[in-house]
Amino acid sequence: SGFATADLGGAARYKVDHRKKKRRDHLIEEGDPVHARLLAAMTRRCVPEIRKAFQVDVAHFDRFLVARYDNDGGHFHRHRDNGHASLAFRQFAISINLNAEDYGGGDLLFPEYNSHRYRPATGAGLVFSASLLHEATPVTRGTRFVLLSFMHSAAAEARRLAYRAPPAARLAAPAGQVR
Repeated sequence: SGFATADLGGAARYKVDHRKKKRRDHLIEEGDPVHARLLAAMTRRCVPEIRKAFQVDVAHFDRFLVARYDNDGGHFHRHRDNGHASLAFRQFAISINLNAEDYGGGDLLFPEYNSHRYRPATGAGLVFSASLLHEATPVTRGTRFVLLSFMHSAAAEARRLAYRAPPAARLAAPAGQVR
């Protein structure tokens, strides 16, 4: 899979570079019954906790992915999940391990804080700010499967929609609206 970057003019581009990120992604489409079940479970379990811990009302999930990191060095080097303007609407990321006992390596790190390696048990995960620098270390044994998603508020959704609007529409937005 790839990641968001920008061309010389600042336009969003999707780039594949296995030196930075090496994994395979399976997008769970909105029409898929699994998507509806995931959305219901995440809304029931995560949204109230995010409201309690961070005082943010999550109103949107960006997407649901099952990521596969193989033992040929599958990894994702240090990055922020909202570091590019096209992704700035993302407020929280969630990473749920689907098979923690079946692989080696593949830990989650937050290097701005310390060197602690996070490895939640199967079915458990981490919710964290999308602005935090983090990485998934290389998988050294087995295959790591992880469910990933991103969450944001209604205000962040307005910013997402404004970013995707044609430039002329962004310039024509009335005063006080998100540009």
